[in-house]
Amino acid sequence: MTYTVLVTCDFAPSWLALSRAERKRYRAQHVLPVFAKHADRITARFYDSESFHAEFSDLIHFETERLEHYFLLIEDLRDCPLLVEGHVELRESFIAVENGYRVIPEAVFGAATEDDTTDITSTDSTDSTDSTDKELI
Repeated sequence: MTYTVLVTCDFAPSWLALSRAERKRYRAQHVLPVFAKHADRITARFYDSESFHAEFSDLIHFETERLEHYFLLIEDLRDCPLLVEGHVELRESFIAVENGYRVIPEAVFGAATEDDTTDITSTDSTDSTDSTDKELI
């Protein structure tokens, strides 16, 4: 099962005051080694968002098979000078599982549920099952 974690963050004026060359050196020295240490267990993609709203400046999209791997990466980031020196603040995290209605029962019970064949993108309206008839996970 793949977990997706979205983390919002804000870069401080102290970071923005550094030249782009200084930021590049800083990332290479302090940040990239943290992500490299965990690269075989978790992927990360980075998005700029400050141009679209003021709630946060950036978004990190993590994917991992185990939440423990995400936890360990975040712990290492918390020890990284980028966070320790206050250049960035991790704000909120959102955890999700793609098609969780299907993959979580498979992971827990080891078998497909009767609803596994239902495609939520299907336009077939022949399924008249009321939501109260479905079992809870």
